[in-house]
Amino acid sequence: MDDEKLGLVLDTLIEYTEDDRIEFIRKNMSLLKELSAILYESVLDIDPREEEYDEYYSTFDSIKIAREFIEFINPNYLKDFDKFLIDGSFDIISESEEENDDGYVDVEILDDGKIRNSIHIPLKHNLDDVYAIVHEFFHTTNIESFENIDRDLLTESVSIFYEFVLHDYLKNKNVNQKDNDASINFRLNQLLDDSYSLNFELDDIYDTLDSMNLDYKKHSTKEIDEYYEDLISDVNYFVSSLIAIIKYYEYKKGYIRMNQFERFNESLKRKDGLNSLNYIFIKDISEEDIKEACEFIKNELSNVKGMKR
Repeated sequence: MDDEKLGLVLDTLIEYTEDDRIEFIRKNMSLLKELSAILYESVLDIDPREEEYDEYYSTFDSIKIAREFIEFINPNYLKDFDKFLIDGSFDIISESEEENDDGYVDVEILDDGKIRNSIHIPLKHNLDDVYAIVHEFFHTTNIESFENIDRDLLTESVSIFYEFVLHDYLKNKNVNQKDNDASINFRLNQLLDDSYSLNFELDDIYDTLDSMNLDYKKHSTKEIDEYYEDLISDVNYFVSSLIAIIKYYEYKKGYIRMNQFERFNESLKRKDGLNSLNYIFIKDISEEDIKEACEFIKNELSNVKGMKR
């Protein structure tokens, strides 16, 4: 797609949505395409098999392990976690009504202006429940404002990073390795989907909008709403996955410490305006950086191997 057509499409989306995240995409279009292609190629050998689990986990089992891990990360986080347990903010469903029902955090603003987080987690009664509880809890640790674009863009990176660390923690605790690998395999498979989906969206952005017969002054609200939400979701998950991979690699290699990542997490409650991926990563991320980090993750996170060797 030539730059003039691309500029027209992005101008249309910005005008229509009044959303600065589109400006982020504009500024990083070439880099997003390049990095998503590199990541896709680096994790292309993932074997997307179905996860199988050996051991049954009760609600008590899963919460107990999650508590111990969260305390291991930071006792201050544990205080918030226990508060959710006590005040009923956890909506833990013993049996999910839908097979693919996922966990999520519901956020509401109370009359006094404070934010209340409710955590919805349908249980599978296997080790994946621990991962789900940890993932959704860490979403609550960086919510302060609905206006924070950076938090919306980067919050998944925090939860994914801690899933990687959780795998290490459970491995050191001699938790069933087959089950532990099955849980992290879901995340590793998701990396492939994230990178492919975004690269496809960016390649197809003009043709998709043009096929809507879009009048650039009178917008087709339903179609553009759906496309816009898909595009933003793909960008969010891809950027977050990439950050989680790089930061986990840096953490394991000793280039950063856990408290440095915690400060990154805390910054998401306050900062606004990280308009460049180069700024987010501090330095340019090279193809070699991504490939090395991906290879490390593939070797480090799975013994049973959710990946082909």
